[in-house]
Amino acid sequence: MKQRVEFELPRQQPALRSLAYWERLFLLAGIIALGCYAGMWAYSTFYQTYDNWTFNQLLEGKSASLKGFLSQWLASSTPDNTPPLSQEEIQERGKGEMPSFREESVSQDEWAPARKSSYQKSLSKRTGSPIARLQIPSVDLSVIVLEGTGRWTLNRGVGHIDGTALPGESGNVGIAGHRDSFFRSLRNISENDKIILTTLQGTYQYRVNDIEIVTPSDVRVLHPTPQPTLTLVTCYPFYFVGDAPKRFIVKAQLMGEEKSLQTGSP
Repeated sequence: MKQRVEFELPRQQPALRSLAYWERLFLLAGIIALGCYAGMWAYSTFYQTYDNWTFNQLLEGKSASLKGFLSQWLASSTPDNTPPLSQEEIQERGKGEMPSFREESVSQDEWAPARKSSYQKSLSKRTGSPIARLQIPSVDLSVIVLEGTGRWTLNRGVGHIDGTALPGESGNVGIAGHRDSFFRSLRNISENDKIILTTLQGTYQYRVNDIEIVTPSDVRVLHPTPQPTLTLVTCYPFYFVGDAPKRFIVKAQLMGEEKSLQTGSP
């Protein structure tokens, strides 16, 4: 009679079962974290796009609302089977109309994590209508300017400094921003770089003529000037841990301006 041989499969060791458990747990945590990041990115991108759309509506003398933004966004997402206009039709339709503005969402890749969180929280706060758009092509910066320099205002965008000239007025226009968010790219700015400030009254082009580092008590940088001047203010050093001890100042002189068609000026 043949002897029956039985084989017993080796049982999984407790340590291996524990390791597999932790691997699955970390994988799940990674998926959740990735989902949260994607959600925050989409949320912030939506509101940056909405802010820019609102400013464009004001430039064209139109009202702005969330409902109107969503309606226009849905309409632009619908495929258009209309045949393209001829060059003559494009030129004819373009007469007397405001130029269109297109702005990409601000990249938050270099922002401090705490500042990203502050920006997210600011989206639920009322910060008023944008008063201008600040663009510096050389450092890839484009940001909406709000009135004031309060906590929620500077978390949402950059702010016009109270007591300085308003954008479009003669004198010294002061604009402040956080070094670890919107104004972080100022660390790469150079003299002679161009700065564009777009308002409801028109578009103003400045040329950087001075960059300096001062103490917080040195308020002369915001004093009125005889020539139209733009002054950008942020904290320094840019990557300092804690409250930065100094201020990074960018001075620019007005090169030229182009009045808005809404004002009726040539």
